[in-house]
Amino acid sequence: LFPVTFGRGVAHGLGRDLAARHGPPLVITQPEPWASLEADLGIEPAAVVMVESLERPYLEGLVATLPAGPILGIGGGSAMDAAKWLHWRRGVPLWQVPSLPSVNACFTHMVAVRDETGVHYSADAIPEMVFVDFDLMREAPAHLLRGGIGDVFTCHTARWDWEYAVARGHDPAWDDFAASESLRIVARLRELAPEIRERSDDGIEGLME
Repeated sequence: LFPVTFGRGVAHGLGRDLAARHGPPLVITQPEPWASLEADLGIEPAAVVMVESLERPYLEGLVATLPAGPILGIGGGSAMDAAKWLHWRRGVPLWQVPSLPSVNACFTHMVAVRDETGVHYSADAIPEMVFVDFDLMREAPAHLLRGGIGDVFTCHTARWDWEYAVARGHDPAWDDFAASESLRIVARLRELAPEIRERSDDGIEGLME
């Protein structure tokens, strides 16, 4: 469901390409990835926002005050989610450039909105494209890049939790294909472990897939 472009340097010049088709983008980002890509974006953005929070009032403040334009998210989970929120609330095109594989926010529809009662999942967002730039990913601290293993490995424990719940009459209903896929994914993760450790192109791509 999520179109993805993998490669070295695929985020370079992206702003120029987007501006030619849709006008200058609003960049929703974080300091470290923006420092890496700012000079190579190829255009002056309509605005640059360093995400401060995923609390609903903050997100709605961005919706109300930012200028018009397509959305370009660059960064980790907070940047991905804030960009998705703006896309969903405004109905404008969205592109995502994840800088970390330690969370799956660039591949999920919903936004983890915070309020005084905790985390609530809302929105429904699918980007025009997710650009996985191997060079940008390799700039992340090694432990954060490897952290994506934990997100994927939850497929292992979740399968057994699911089986336990279904046996006691809880939804969702058991699905043999989905259950077997979860084990296949974990086996693939084991095969990829040496490449992920080395932060190779194949390791990053396999982890994101």
